[in-house]
Amino acid sequence: MLCDWPTEANDWQTAQNILEKYLELNGGEPLGIIDVVVTPDEERVDYEVSTWIKELTAIYCQQYGREQGEVVTKRVVSRCLTLGHTIH
Repeated sequence: MLCDWPTEANDWQTAQNILEKYLELNGGEPLGIIDVVVTPDEERVDYEVSTWIKELTAIYCQQYGREQGEVVTKRVVSRCLTLGHTIH
């Protein structure tokens, strides 16, 4: 990413802590970015953002405010998905 991100190192440390926590809770299995939510009573399947991303977003929004917290979350998740490479 070619943008100014002065808090990058701290934000990555926060993300690493959250990821390690959820990996442990998930028995070391890979973490998804979307959770499937089945509502048997209504015979319905919904999708929502994974809990680890919600927690990360909450932390960043608390630190930086809602708008900047969401920007930081997007940067972190994008970097996780692309490993820093541009997707073409």
